Order: sequence, then structure tokens, then C-alpha cells
Amino acid sequence: MMTPQQEQALLDATALGLDDDLRAAYAKMLGMIREGMAPRDAIQAVQRDFRGQYAQLLADGFSAILGRAVGGDSVLAMKVSGVTLSQRLYQQSRETSAVVSAMIDRHVKGFDDARKLTLAIYEGYGFKPNELLKLSPKNPKLPQYLRRELLTDPTLRGELQRHFTRVQAANLKTPALRAAYLQYLDGIEKGAGQDLLDRRLSVAYHERMRYLANRIAQTELHRSYTDRQAVELMADAEVEYVQIRMSQTHPRLDICDMIAGVDRYGLGKGVYPTAEAPKPPFHPFCRCMASPRLDLYGAKARAKPGAEQAWLRQQSGAEAAQIMGSRARRDAVLKGADPLAAWNERADPMYHVKRVGEVDGTNWPQALQPESVAKVRTPAELAGTYPVDKMPTMKTLSADEKREYSDWARAVLADDYRARHEFRRVGFLPARVMADTDVQALRPVGDEIEISDHQLRHGRRPAKIRRGQALTVDELALLPAELEKALWLFDSVDKNLLAVFEVTRAEGVGKAAIRVNHVRGGTEYNAVVTTGFLSERNLKAVRYREI
Repeated sequence: MMTPQQEQALLDATALGLDDDLRAAYAKMLGMIREGMAPRDAIQAVQRDFRGQYAQLLADGFSAILGRAVGGDSVLAMKVSGVTLSQRLYQQSRETSAVVSAMIDRHVKGFDDARKLTLAIYEGYGFKPNELLKLSPKNPKLPQYLRRELLTDPTLRGELQRHFTRVQAANLKTPALRAAYLQYLDGIEKGAGQDLLDRRLSVAYHERMRYLANRIAQTELHRSYTDRQAVELMADAEVEYVQIRMSQTHPRLDICDMIAGVDRYGLGKGVYPTAEAPKPPFHPFCRCMASPRLDLYGAKARAKPGAEQAWLRQQSGAEAAQIMGSRARRDAVLKGADPLAAWNERADPMYHVKRVGEVDGTNWPQALQPESVAKVRTPAELAGTYPVDKMPTMKTLSADEKREYSDWARAVLADDYRARHEFRRVGFLPARVMADTDVQALRPVGDEIEISDHQLRHGRRPAKIRRGQALTVDELALLPAELEKALWLFDSVDKNLLAVFEVTRAEGVGKAAIRVNHVRGGTEYNAVVTTGFLSERNLKAVRYREI
């Protein structure tokens, strides 16, 4: 998985690539409009090209984060706030088209007003001979489009003031002079007027589309990264706590300041038990990160009721309202409401803040999963699949080793046990697993599988037990026997192995997540990084391929 620094660089590069694509699209649109194409048709034409470029830009980003190829079509099918990205881009295109068309229409009407005023002054209708025309956007006597669309720009107002003063000062009334005045006004329209329109169209199309498209790109790429990070953090037995850190480029006060600033568990600002930690992003464009705090392993967390309220009271009233998004939500939290629940009430469901422990990778956007995968069969479905006489010989632990492991596991899982970084061999990778192409690409150091006392207890941590996702002590004590008859899966997202086996509970299976070449203290080994219960629904997620 890429480092946080690499992910930040990827987000920056995506923003720059997006800006380059939109500048090219804007220049193309402007050229089409200048050549006489209707604004709506010009925008539709450039958006067709930009849609494909944008999808590919995002696909490249997702591919780098997930470590596998993601196609542009899959990205366009991704849901964003209840609709597909393709539908969202079409909606934005229509809205932008309406804004640009209306802007050009008002600009044209502004110069139509200027022409009519030029002729009125020339003919002397409604003007005193010695009365100087006052060009100001606040002059109610002037036509509305001239006032609102042209005179608000200082440069263009100066050009028009000189033009109308010249018209007023002329004593000679001839058809040639009349034509010259109108021709001069045409020159203003093509010069300063066109510059003004170009600047406004740049805001209406380029800046608007850049904001909307970059909002989706930055937020969804970062969400994908932090989702994958959450799965890895939860699978690492040695990461008991994480710290939420804000980006150095964080621009303004918001919910991030509270999440990263509260000492909720007495372990420091922004420090949470891994499963309980709020998972970024917390709002569009958020770049906060959850950093593992390995130095806090074994520390005792002591939740402090009302910690968020106490922190919020330290801020000014206006700042507290800005952090919570409104005065009403600030007041609700100060009266005892859960701040994240209050925050989620105002947010799009796609941007609700979740906990790290709520992410398991199986609820990622379907569009970002591999396009095809073989159907995963449960251990029960595999019964009788392979004739016993044709099954390859599998290495197993001896009966004595299994008894020794069982006694050790029960001692480790006792309430009063203190982890001592002890390891036990728990089994072997089957020959068919070692021969698998994806597994070979990981270059395993051997076929032995080990588990540490930290990793064993990680599978029985309190939060996991409360969620009903932990195996029982008896099931964990029999882990070597379960691995011998397990169904083996390759996790295409985390590039890990999953051994699944029958347990007594219905509608699910036991699992052991095995990380090939796990590093501990400078030593590489194949580690059972965590264990647990896997539902039938999660088992059939397309990220898993049966070996």
C-alpha cells in the first residue's frame, strides 16, 4: 500500500491533471463559441471529451491506491451522492451550460443596450445638449443590461465612457459618422468587451467545473485510500490506537479540528482506540489521516464523558458554530448530543463520518471491485469436491504440536495474560496455495505460518467481541486443525490470503487472515494477523478469489 506522503502527492497530481484537462476544454469551448456555435452545443461537445479524460484520470488514481487496474467505465459507474458519476457529470454539464448560455445572452444584451443608447444620444432623444452622460452601474436611468453586465468592469466602463462622451460632443450629424460610432462600439465589444466575457466564462466554466470535478476526485480518492488503510489497521494486532492528524494545508475551522483536537481517551489529542476512531474524510476535500500509534501498545484507554463538549466550550461561540456547521448544532452538542451524529445529520449520506472499525472492504463501491471473479464456494459446498486419493499431501503439525499450541492459546486468551511477543507455528500454506500465480508474485519466505500472542488476542479484542465478529476461545485453540481443512482465498484488494472454515454459528464462517512476508522486528514470516467471523454476504464479495 502506498504511503500517506505518496497518497498526498497523488491527490496533488490529480488536481493538476484535472486543471490541465479543463483549461484545454475551456479553450476549445471558447473557440467554438467565437466561431458561432451555440453555447449549449459547444459545452456539450467539449464535455463529451472531458468526461472520458476525467474518468481515466480518476481510474489512474484508484488503480494506484488499490494496487490493481481500475477501468474508466467502472469509475463512471461509481455512485456519488446516490447517482452514478456519469449521471452527476451530465447534471453538472447541463447546469454549467445553462449558466454559460445565460451569461453570454446577458452580455450580448448589454451591448445591444449600448448601441441603442449610442443612437439615442446621436439623435438627441431625451438628452440635454450640455448634460454629460454619467456611466455608472448605480445610475437607474441607464438600461439594465448595460448597467449590470458591462459597467461593473472598470476597464470596459472607461472605454464606454470615452465612446459616449465622443458621441455627445459631436456637432456634425452624418450617416458616415453614425456608422463610425457604431463601428467603434463594435471594436470595444471585440476588445475590452471580449476580454470581460472571457474572464466571466472562465469563472462560469473552468473554475466552476474544476471545483465540482476536483471535489469529487479529491474526496473519493482519499476515501478509497483511508478505507483500505482502515482494513489494514484493523488487521494489525500491534495497532491498538491511532491518531487523527490534520493536513498542513487545512484551510479553515471545521469538524476536523475537533476530531483531531479532543483528548477523548486520556492518551493525547486525536488519539482513539483503532476501531473507535473516526475515519477520514470528514467532509469534501478533507485530507486528514489516521496514523498508527505503535508506542501506545498496551496503554489503557479511559474514555472521558463530555470530552467533546468541554473542548467545544473552549472555543468562541462563533468558532464553535463554524466547527459544527451551525449554531443549532453547536447548541445541541453543548447540551449533550453526540457531535458525530449531529454532524452526520447535515451531511450527504455519502459523506457520513464512520468509524475505522466499521470498514471491512466489502462495502466499497461495486464499480471499483474487480470486473469478474470466480464464484466463491463455502467449505460446505466444497465437501466431496476432490477425491481423497488424488488430494496432494499436505504438511500438518504433529499431534503434540497441536496440543502444545492449544494450551498456549488458551493461556494467551485468559483475561489476566500480558502479551510477551511470543510466537507459535500454527500450520503450513498448502501446496496449491504456494503454486498460485498471485501468491508466487508475493515471493513468500516459506510455507510455515506463525501467530504471535498479540495477533491471537487481537482476534478477541473487546470491540470485536461486542460486534459478534470474534471467534470463541475454543475455536481459536483448534486453529491448526481448522487451517488443515480450510478453503483458501486470495484477497485481490489487500494482496493477502484468507483461510475460511466452518464454525458452529449459522450464516457465516470462521476466518484467519494471513499476511505473506509480514515483518516484525526485522524478521519476515507468514503471519496470521487476525482472526474472526465472516458473514456469507462478505464471503462472496468480489474481492476474494478461490484458490
